[in-house]
Parts: sequence; C-alpha cells; structure tokens
Amino acid sequence: MAWSLLNDPVHDWNINIMDPSIEKKGGILDLLHATPLHPFHKITFNNKRSFKNSDYIIHCAGGTGKIKKDRNEVAKQNIRITREIFEKVSFQNPGVRIIVVTNPVDIISYHTRRATRLSSDQVIGTGTFLDSIRLSYYVSQQLKVTAAEVTALVLGEHGETMVPVYSQLRNSGKKVPLKNLNINLLNKFTRNAAFEIKKTQGATYYGVSAVVLRLLNLFLIPQNSIVMPCSMQINKDYQKLLGIKKNIYLGLPVEFYDTGQRFQVKSLELTKKEIANLKISAQKLQSLV
Repeated sequence: MAWSLLNDPVHDWNINIMDPSIEKKGGILDLLHATPLHPFHKITFNNKRSFKNSDYIIHCAGGTGKIKKDRNEVAKQNIRITREIFEKVSFQNPGVRIIVVTNPVDIISYHTRRATRLSSDQVIGTGTFLDSIRLSYYVSQQLKVTAAEVTALVLGEHGETMVPVYSQLRNSGKKVPLKNLNINLLNKFTRNAAFEIKKTQGATYYGVSAVVLRLLNLFLIPQNSIVMPCSMQINKDYQKLLGIKKNIYLGLPVEFYDTGQRFQVKSLELTKKEIANLKISAQKLQSLV
C-alpha cells in the first residue's frame, strides 16, 4: 500500500522523517536509494524547517506495549514524548493536519491537540479504523466472501473496550443476519488481533499503514462523501448521548466530504446495547485523560 502513495503521479511528495535515533539512518539511506525510480518525490531526515511547514504530519513516535499487556501501560511515556515533540513547535502552515498513530491512540490524539493548540478538526487519530477493517476481514472469513464486500464498524476505544457495531454490518450493501455469525468469536479475534500479530512481529505495521494511506487519500483525492471510523474529539451530541463532560477523543463515525478537506462526526442510529457499551468505553477514556 505504501508504494501506491509513492507512485502517485498527481502529487509531488516532500517527505520529511523526524527521529532522534541514529539507528534510523540506515533505513533512511535505504529509502533514498529508491528515489531514482521516483524522481517526483523528495525525502529528507530531521529537517526542522520542513516539519514546521508540513501539510500533513503522521505522528508515530513512542514506545509499544508488550504481548498481553494493556496498551495504556505505555500511555505516560508516549504522552511525554508527544509533549516534547509538539509543545514548542510553531507551525507555519495554519492548515496543517496531524494523523495520530501512536498508541493509546485516543489518549495521544487528545494530548496532541492540547500540545499543538490546533483546532479539533486538525488532529485526527486512526482510532478504530484498524479495528473496523479487522472485523471486516474476520466476518468475511465466516461468510466465505471477499473482505472488500464486507463493511464493518467498530467505535469507542482502540483497545479493550472497543465496541463492534453489528447493527451497521453490511455484506455487499445488505444487512447481515447475526444468526449467520459467531459473534463471540468475531469479538475475540478482533480484540486480540494485535496480540496475535505481536507473537511473531514486534508491532502492527501493514494494517495501520493502509489506514493512514486511506486517510491521506480521503484528504487529497476527489471522491464522494464517505464515512470512516476515526479517533475524533467528541462533539456535543455524543457528549450528551454518552454522559461525557471532557473533550475526549474516541472512535466515532466521521463523514469526509469536499475532497476530504471537510469532515464531521456523524450521528448514527445505534441499539441500546451499543450505546451502553460505548458509554463504558468513553467513560474509561475520560478517566484516563
């Protein structure tokens, strides 16, 4: 998926990678060796001027959780790193947008917005987007269809209290009868996906990279209105629905329109059980920020 971004003939990409570790220089050199095949792109490393003038920033900095450990255990470390990166930066581009990947993504999105002092619509997290496409995959396995035919939605925390929204589940645009599915197994596979990946790989890379690329495409490429689950600052409607007072970030349905230059949290008709579970998820995040 990364190559589709590098091969984009419409945009000339100036890619600046910021990382304090000298160990990253080999990877940067590896990327630079590919630039003769992509002459319309420029790659720089630790260029502070480019950072301040960025159009889009992908925030991936931080530590990762170990197998079988709650990702919130690394929250304090990653909050500290986030503040070190953003609190003293004066962005020259007033329209800069930040896509947060660092976990716990809902908490880090909240602290990124606070550290940068940007508006809430300039900081968006990958949130439950990854969980949603994972659920789509597992549903497709049970229905024996291709994953592209399934549209699944997961809201709330990108973590233990995530909320699969089966009332919105669709197969080729049609509602899926839940009697045809093993819901308990789907919930288990989706919640434990990161743990399974970390058994043989240090962290999740490819799925979340595809999510980031998809978000960039939503911002840049003309298309019709589309709804995607992302970590966004809660709006007044959801604050009232979930009984939340703080301006937390959590996975919500986000409608992108006008070539992705505009987007807003969208209201959905949820079941009473889904609302109750979403309240639990939102209240957990409120207690952590």
